[in-house]
Amino acid sequence: MRQHDIHHLGDVLLQEELEATLRQYLHEQYGGQSSVLVAVDGKTMRGTIPKGMTQGVHLLTAYLVEEGIVLKQVEVLPEQNEISTAPALLAGLYLKDKVVIADALQTQRSFCMAVLRQGGQYVLWAKENQSTLLADIQQFFEPPPTCQAGIRMTGSKPARLSAAKAMGDWRNERCRS
Repeated sequence: MRQHDIHHLGDVLLQEELEATLRQYLHEQYGGQSSVLVAVDGKTMRGTIPKGMTQGVHLLTAYLVEEGIVLKQVEVLPEQNEISTAPALLAGLYLKDKVVIADALQTQRSFCMAVLRQGGQYVLWAKENQSTLLADIQQFFEPPPTCQAGIRMTGSKPARLSAAKAMGDWRNERCRS
């Protein structure tokens, strides 16, 4: 093993030891994450985009909202994105009885399952800049439409669904006169 490899291994072990020590300190000082709300968000660090480049250092962070304490940060590598980096962020976090909030970018089965496996719950939100996703979500909170007068939906379920789609409202498939 070369000297450089030994130093690098020492850096990795030191980082893990430092993280464990800080986790213990926060537990002692703040009662072990008393907040219920854990926010997950990604940001590009200001001043890290070199001239002529389009990307700087991008971090995905989990933090306690009420205390303003960062629990963990993971760098999003240039060949990755926040979706592929999220499992590394969630690994090792204590999420039992916590509610993890994140933006619509994390509406991924793997993210949601990781939170649930660790005993947490999640709330994901969509903003107006994601109009298609927002519209899809909003439809689930609209009351069901009433059947239009004079429409008779008969036949097999696929035939009724086809007719309803042709009328522009798939939810009318459930209506029968």
